[in-house]
Amino acid sequence: MGFIDGAQDMNMSSRIHRVSAALMGLCLLAYHGQTSATTPKTEQLIVFVQPDASDLAREFQSRHLPEIKQMAEQMNIRVLVVDAGGGVPEEVGITPLLVFQNHLGRSIYQGRYTTLERIGNFIQTARFMPSTGKLLQRTDTPVWQVNGVGGTKVAAPLKITELTGTRPGDFSAEQFVTEMSNELIRGFSSLQMVDQVSLGKSDRMFYMDFYPHRSADDRFYLGVALFSQFHCHEPIYIRTDEPFSGSWNKRRRVMQEVAAVLEKQMKDFIAGSKIGDGFDVIPTDVSIRSWDELGLALPSVPEQGGATAIDVSSLTLPQSWSVDLQARQQRLPVQFAFASPLESYSGSARRLDGTLTLGEGRSLSQATGIFRVPIESLTMGEPALDKHMRTNLLKMAAFPQAEFRLDQIAADVPDLNFGQIVPARLIGQFTMKGIPTELTVPASLEVYIGPDGQPRMSISGAWSLRLKERYDIEGPDGPAPASDTLNFLCHIILKAAGDSAAP
Repeated sequence: MGFIDGAQDMNMSSRIHRVSAALMGLCLLAYHGQTSATTPKTEQLIVFVQPDASDLAREFQSRHLPEIKQMAEQMNIRVLVVDAGGGVPEEVGITPLLVFQNHLGRSIYQGRYTTLERIGNFIQTARFMPSTGKLLQRTDTPVWQVNGVGGTKVAAPLKITELTGTRPGDFSAEQFVTEMSNELIRGFSSLQMVDQVSLGKSDRMFYMDFYPHRSADDRFYLGVALFSQFHCHEPIYIRTDEPFSGSWNKRRRVMQEVAAVLEKQMKDFIAGSKIGDGFDVIPTDVSIRSWDELGLALPSVPEQGGATAIDVSSLTLPQSWSVDLQARQQRLPVQFAFASPLESYSGSARRLDGTLTLGEGRSLSQATGIFRVPIESLTMGEPALDKHMRTNLLKMAAFPQAEFRLDQIAADVPDLNFGQIVPARLIGQFTMKGIPTELTVPASLEVYIGPDGQPRMSISGAWSLRLKERYDIEGPDGPAPASDTLNFLCHIILKAAGDSAAP
């Protein structure tokens, strides 16, 4: 459910993936030493697998499982790899699936298994605050009931934007959305609209965005984007530059055809994802067995103590937050690169400071904040180029910092819950070279427990800016619009305002 700018270069997805891979080593360093020898060795990370179920399963075994084991070793956690063919608890319907448990309880991981930092955040939270197993409730949502032992469900919420272009004289926006929703459902083969669905940790969601347009010559165009629930600002499939099309009178057929294409893209991604969203359903002939029967009972209370459970009702979620400076040292808060094929012109901001304040009752919709990047902290790795960028292009002497002033957070949920990824749009004003620009940043928010047992908030987002017309900045030599489009990726960690942190 992301925000799509027609000018955005979608090769940003592969660039972000490469940046994430390059930062994997930093993730390991971040967790190394975080848990000393006092961490109970009875803590366990259980990994359910089906080793030869598919190419995806084999790649997980050979590539990703060793990385997860290495991180767990750094965190002094025992890894138990369980072949699902021997039976699974009723909560386990897919593989690979990660489960953390200690003497306090058991928590099922819901996120990309390629994102070590996210897995680490999950473990830190689950150590003190085991999952309650609360189900996510959604209404009026297309759902695919997958045939498997756990009754796994895949939900696909629809987002239909307003019709742009030339509207017919008798046009009704409400009727058009209803019509389009009905035709999309008719075009699906597996997804069926349900009034209400309860989603557990073995269930998945994929957001489907639709961008309809009618031209003056009576043509209907439909752009689409498909998002994983784990990364709601980086589409896993997009077709907006060359949208599906047909005559206005044949628009219903176009809608049905698009629905079939998008559903197939979703299924293909589930079966062959290279970035950690895919899974294999556990066959129905696999027996359901209890955790105890599988030898996976909760560990005993450590003799030398261990994590102490945190009562969520007693844990105060901060209303005011500030950038965690120590976390900033472990991972650069902002990366940027020109669009493909000029993505080799890239760099980062080594410093970012700022605050965020939630609204009344810790609401997201009323949140405000401001984030600032000193221009002197920007680097592209070449001293001469850095000087030119800071002094000549960005006029650092007159405008020493760039800033984003947050006015609103738009999200499907009203507030934050520990361990839940919240898709959102950060709406505000970005200012660079003293020039303000209205900006909407697709982002993912998550609140988790930090290594000190205190709340942290993670904000990850991506956006693009055109440089020449708005900021009078010449990009590198190359084809347009790549030479004029700068893509940004941010990852910001916040802690309660006023907490001490190392600079």
